[in-house]
This record gives sequence, structure tokens and C-alpha cells, in this order.
Amino acid sequence: MGDKSSAGGTVTEGIPQTTHYGTELTFIGAQVACPACKSVGHIVAKGPRWPGSIMGLEPALEGDICVCKCSPAPVMLPSQSDMYESFESHELASMGYGPAGNYLADEPATEHWIRFSLSDAGSCEGLRCRAHFADGSVEEGVFDADNKVHFDRPNASACQKVDVVLDGGQTSGQSVMGNILIAMVG
Repeated sequence: MGDKSSAGGTVTEGIPQTTHYGTELTFIGAQVACPACKSVGHIVAKGPRWPGSIMGLEPALEGDICVCKCSPAPVMLPSQSDMYESFESHELASMGYGPAGNYLADEPATEHWIRFSLSDAGSCEGLRCRAHFADGSVEEGVFDADNKVHFDRPNASACQKVDVVLDGGQTSGQSVMGNILIAMVG
């Protein structure tokens, strides 16, 4: 209760008997009096968060939004700095978020791709590979006549590893370059 939004709104509800230095903690769904649009909005969750509740209510976090008549929706501001949630990048990826906490499904799919190119002499056309991405996905590709392989991605997840796929669909334990040399030499 008393937390502020970026439009100057004030939270008017808190979690009963749950305080931080005397101020009731606010929660998802709490009312916000917004002077900018002269309406009463409510807090909506935005961004990654750990599951859980306090007294049956989900705590509001910095970066959540206030749904009122303002456009764009105001962002909830932090009122303190010693209670917070933190995440490792693999935890964010498992929840569908990028390393900066951005929701990957909100990103346009057509803008994300990754391409690998081999600059060595000789053709690797037809050589199959598997790319392993930070979001846990694995995609297969085939090198073209220009020794390039291209992956269109639904998000900006980084490529962590590339394996060359040998006959039978198995990957070897060797490096990509070692596999390419084996495939070229025979």
C-alpha cells in the first residue's frame, strides 16, 4: 500500500498483516488510484516471477503494470530495494524469457535467425548438423552449396553448440571442425 506507478498512481490496497518496514506489501490485482487519467486501475503481472503467494495473494513486483485508462499502461515502480527475486539465464529460458527478462513470445519471429558459414576450401554441401539453443530447442540444418546453414528462430535464444550429424542420425563426440574434416575426406 502506498507504492507508486510511473504515472503517479498510488496503490490503495496491501496484503493484510504483511509489511515491509511498516508498509503493507502490494499484490497482483490491488487497486491503484491514478491521477493522470482520473481512474482506479489494478496491478497486472508482467515479467518473470517465482511461483508462490503470501496470504493467498501473489506479490506485485517492480515492472508490473497498472491497468487503468492511461495509454500506454503505467509501470509499477520499486518502493524498496532489499526484497527482490533473481533468476539465472537458464531459469528465465525455462519460463519463456530472454536473459534481460523480456518475454520471448512477444518478439517477432521473422526477425530472428542465425547462420553459420564455413570458410574452408572444398564443398560441405549436404552435410547435416544440429544446433542446440539456450531455450532448450534443437534444430537440424543442412549446409548449402555456399557452405552455409541457416536457422530461422522463433526467438533470440543464443546457439550454445553445433554438432555435425553423421550417417544414421548420430552425432560424434568430436569437434564440429573434426567432423567436417571427416565428412570431407571420407
